[in-house]
Amino acid sequence: MKIHSVLVVKGVSNYNVVLEFADEMVQEWEKTCQVEFLDGNNPEDYQAKKNEIMNGKKYDLVFSFNALAWEEEPELMRVLMQGHTIYATHLLDHPLHHHTRLMKMDGSKCVVFAPDQYHVSYVKQYYPHIRHCAFMPHGGSSIKRRIPYQQREHAVVFMGTYTSSRQIQDKLSEKGEFQRILQEELMHQMEEHSDWTIEQAFLNMIQIYQMEEKEEEIPFDLAALADADIYMRSLYREKVINTLLEAGIPVEVYGDHWEDFVCKDSSLLHVHSACDYQEALSIMANAKIVLNVMPWFKDGSHERVFSALGCGAIALTDKSRYLQCLDEQSGIKLYDLNNLQKLPAQVRKILNDTSESRLLAEAGYQNCIKKHLWANRALEMKCYIEQKRG
Repeated sequence: MKIHSVLVVKGVSNYNVVLEFADEMVQEWEKTCQVEFLDGNNPEDYQAKKNEIMNGKKYDLVFSFNALAWEEEPELMRVLMQGHTIYATHLLDHPLHHHTRLMKMDGSKCVVFAPDQYHVSYVKQYYPHIRHCAFMPHGGSSIKRRIPYQQREHAVVFMGTYTSSRQIQDKLSEKGEFQRILQEELMHQMEEHSDWTIEQAFLNMIQIYQMEEKEEEIPFDLAALADADIYMRSLYREKVINTLLEAGIPVEVYGDHWEDFVCKDSSLLHVHSACDYQEALSIMANAKIVLNVMPWFKDGSHERVFSALGCGAIALTDKSRYLQCLDEQSGIKLYDLNNLQKLPAQVRKILNDTSESRLLAEAGYQNCIKKHLWANRALEMKCYIEQKRG
């Protein structure tokens, strides 16, 4: 059954990132569908659209990122899901960060897309009421004005907010003793085994300490321990950036709170103010290397990788099984979190061998605009849902 009408639910987005993702998908859907918005950033329009829905307005597909609306607007979602409507969501983070929304879903009429194969398995294991869950990588964004690789002004850039791992540790004292002990041990397990997912680390804890844990309790516990996931992201951002700085390689960072970053030689860390998504693309289009540290995805993607390619830069990222198995890896260079001492040499090779890097970046760009833009994901998502609807 073909999709002819789509309602896109929008919420608040840091740096407008998720809103831009949605807009790029909408541009593709609008070629064949009538698309409308339930936009939380525009209260007046939001209320008007909500009134239409409560009075019977129907859509073939309702879409949002990160399962938005199931927790915030349960009655509205109940009305929307009456009839033939399908709800689809793309989770941009680990499902544990969206636990309450996933629990509230009318799973018989929902399709959950996740950007990591382990996340797909997690949803199927712990949210069995959700009928359909499938792998869907992040998309990337491209930019028309690409500066020739040799003429780019920025050597190594990193885009993203800084959160101090030390501050996350310090806040553990505010938690109850049992939860504090659990989270400390979980963080320790993940740091000891950087190739493990948070679920694998937690299951290992259960076995080691012979914890009496029912399977259905695991997603509730991991949702309560979500700070451990954030801690690992922060810790390895610090480790990666410090590895380069200590090797004498300057890094330009764009995002909030980097002025709080502690390093031996702050003169090599060039801190820039946070910028919105379009500005970030312009910066990447003037960079030779866009550095990425995965948000603890072990078999998945990240939009920074594909957007780097779409802007004609080399994407330098820690490895994941998905990225290692891509048919076409042009433009992507992988490093190992367990061997960060090799990272500075990788950076120097990319920067010194300009001719080879230029060819790799161009091949990565061509591959990205053919296969890995958000427009591609919009088409893939629409095809998947139409097939499931029959």
